[in-house]
Amino acid sequence: DLYANMGAADHGLIASALDAIAVDEWRLFATTWVIVTNDRAVEATAAEHCIPTLRPADLAALIDASSNPGLA
Repeated sequence: DLYANMGAADHGLIASALDAIAVDEWRLFATTWVIVTNDRAVEATAAEHCIPTLRPADLAALIDASSNPGLA
């Protein structure tokens, strides 16, 4: 369960993000990749590799704010 701090796919998530980041390294305006998770182990490992993370509730708030600009 990747959302309840019991995941076993940490390495897969981090590897996927690092691979996606590497594809854009040479670009002037690279895509920003962010891992959305509540798993503290994923957050810690992502931080070790300078990959930003976001909690699902924070992502939902960003989506809501962009959908309703008057509420932001």
